[in-house]
Amino acid sequence: EALADRKEEKAVSRFIELLNSPIESVRNRVMLSLGKIGDDRAIEPLMGIVNKGRDNIDYLKALGALSKLKYSKIYDEILNMVKDNFHTSYAVDMLEEFYENPNTLETLQKIAREDPKEYIREKAKNAIERINNK
Repeated sequence: EALADRKEEKAVSRFIELLNSPIESVRNRVMLSLGKIGDDRAIEPLMGIVNKGRDNIDYLKALGALSKLKYSKIYDEILNMVKDNFHTSYAVDMLEEFYENPNTLETLQKIAREDPKEYIREKAKNAIERINNK
């Protein structure tokens, strides 16, 4: 994690290798680190995980890392999560990363108005506020 905090790009190759670790907690930390570092070399292996589908245990973490990389090709996948009411809380976090996309604010406003769960509505309102303050 210290390497990620310092955005050590030299660690990216090793982190990418560790995406294949049999230990879930290692993979989780690696995906978080790859998102923090922000190196585009992580896109292809992370997309490989996302492309395995929602049933893959690493799907959300990989999607989250890709959102930190602001990889626009996942935007529709995030919108589908909202539409399908699939981990909407995570989707709100990921949408916030795409604050420059004109559809993001509209989507977050809809979640803030209509989601059946109060904590998700509040989370969306907070995301909207942070976006408006950027």
